[in-house]
Amino acid sequence: MTKFSGQNPSVFFSRPISSQSKSWSRRDSVKGELVKKQRSKPTTVAPSEPQMVEIRNARERSRVRAVNEAYEKLRKMVPAISNRRKRVSKVKTLQKAAQYIQV
Repeated sequence: MTKFSGQNPSVFFSRPISSQSKSWSRRDSVKGELVKKQRSKPTTVAPSEPQMVEIRNARERSRVRAVNEAYEKLRKMVPAISNRRKRVSKVKTLQKAAQYIQV
């Protein structure tokens, strides 16, 4: 019995050929050749360019909103700036947080 019990012993999967290749390849053990797997084609229709721009813009707005929320949390956690009424810049927030960590 082969070590590939339950599988077709003539074909097995191996690691990518090079560090640049991220796709898996298939080795035909009879011929010893590496055969690249076929990618399946997408079944959905790609959105038009204006729709892509809207999607990209929405993703960017969401990312910026998340970054701003993270800065707000950081401002509340650093004692040197948590009591201020005026909003502190992102650069000052990072500087004060770094000083607080070093203390």
